[in-house]
Amino acid sequence: MMVEELPLHDATFDGLVMQGKNCRMFFSRSDGSGCEVLLNGVDALQMDDFREGNIVVYFGTTTRQHPGD
Repeated sequence: MMVEELPLHDATFDGLVMQGKNCRMFFSRSDGSGCEVLLNGVDALQMDDFREGNIVVYFGTTTRQHPGD
């Protein structure tokens, strides 16, 4: 199921699995439930600004742009 807005408010990043150009990211929410994000066709992945508890502040995707642009 594809959703436009992810239910990740105050979520914690738990980890990821990269396989070829596919990336599966795992998150847990404060209520104990989990969320999984699957990205297909990933050429580059940038993750930074981790803080206490790996709390997700911003999550975004871009098309045809290099990370940091």
